[in-house]
Amino acid sequence: MRDAAELTDIEPDDATVDPRAKINYDDCNVGDYVIIKGENEDGEEEDWFGQARDDKAPRDAIDALETRARETDGDPRACAQIKAKVAQNELATVKFLQKCENLEEFIDEFPDAEESDITDMYQWWQGYGTENVSPDTFKELGPNIFHRARRSGLGDTGKKRYFCRASTCMGRCNVEAGLKRKAPATATVKLEVDVDLEPKKKVSDLLLIPKDAVEWEPNVMAECRSTDVDNYPFEYATMREQAGETEKHPRDLKSACYCHGIRGLRKDHTDDVHALHGGVCPALAILRGMVIHLFYVKEVPNKGYGIFARERISKGAYLFEYVGEIITRAEASRREEQYMANGQFFLVDIQGQRNSPSYMAYTMDMTRKGNLARMLNHGCTPNVRLVEARVDEALLSGVQSKFRSASRMCCIAIEDIEVGEELCIDYVPVKKGGSMRKTVQCDCGSSDCRGWIF
Repeated sequence: MRDAAELTDIEPDDATVDPRAKINYDDCNVGDYVIIKGENEDGEEEDWFGQARDDKAPRDAIDALETRARETDGDPRACAQIKAKVAQNELATVKFLQKCENLEEFIDEFPDAEESDITDMYQWWQGYGTENVSPDTFKELGPNIFHRARRSGLGDTGKKRYFCRASTCMGRCNVEAGLKRKAPATATVKLEVDVDLEPKKKVSDLLLIPKDAVEWEPNVMAECRSTDVDNYPFEYATMREQAGETEKHPRDLKSACYCHGIRGLRKDHTDDVHALHGGVCPALAILRGMVIHLFYVKEVPNKGYGIFARERISKGAYLFEYVGEIITRAEASRREEQYMANGQFFLVDIQGQRNSPSYMAYTMDMTRKGNLARMLNHGCTPNVRLVEARVDEALLSGVQSKFRSASRMCCIAIEDIEVGEELCIDYVPVKKGGSMRKTVQCDCGSSDCRGWIF
């Protein structure tokens, strides 16, 4: 890797980079992972990896650049480049990751590990702290390019925290295979401050899952791929879609808490709310499309597939969002007839805000595309409830206008959910047993079972 002092002077290759696709400072959010266009020691193009940090350090970097500009008056080109960066005042603070290449050292620390355990596994770059980089050198930016390694012993090792590249991990780092940590040193070690959006889990409190489990998205594991789900395969999606367009994440999310900006979840947005989610703000999780808690999807007798909690989840916790295709009520009516004939029940009406143009206008269709919420089974005594939440307009910078009018459909725990317990929701909570059409029989097994789902 090139000397860190040179990072801020890297210029993109204008011949190969489309200016319309360039990433700028406003696109950078705290905790996002980045792939940077860099060079190796031989001057060959090389991808560098890192994580965007808080936005306080760039001011110090600007001061340093101003000093360097004054000191390089003898080099007009260098001075011009530096002054241009100063004028932009848009440097992103990045902490770099390096690939775990020393297998022997890794095995020494984790005796039960195998070579496959560190395929595309990374750790903090040894010898480098945070550096200030021009975002116009970023090739990719997003919250899910990497994730913290969640396998026993890998996720909490002080300054040697390990990360997996999501595109190649396939859930390996989430398998509990008995990796052993060395006994901690007796000397007190001051841990670095870290932007960590994944709360720490105690392995002893987790539901163990098979080694061949696959990852649908960070914190969501399953018996098979979504496209291999028996009878009703689907394409997994983490963001909503409408008219063939995928919703974009909001920009400018540089705060650790946005509880004030989402209406409909809870009124008492205090530190206690964050505590339900391991210290993570649930509103931030909604805005960034994150799943905070750990879940496992597996086949359930007489039900197809269901969602099970891999950890204990407290009553009142935000679980995940309903993600699918936003369609009009008229289109939903046209599709419903065919879906019912196929035994597919993945349409959810979005009520919307009363007296607004979007009131009773939209339906969420998860039949062809959807996320974890698609696997929620019906239960006559549910432990999950669907709540509509509205995001303040001020937080929707960068989100296409077509997505702003449809409320977000959030799943909330209405009971304490124990490790290994299935998550269930009442498909028709407004109806009692006597008013059912009695077209689909219920197999929820509850003592209060109505006997029918519809």
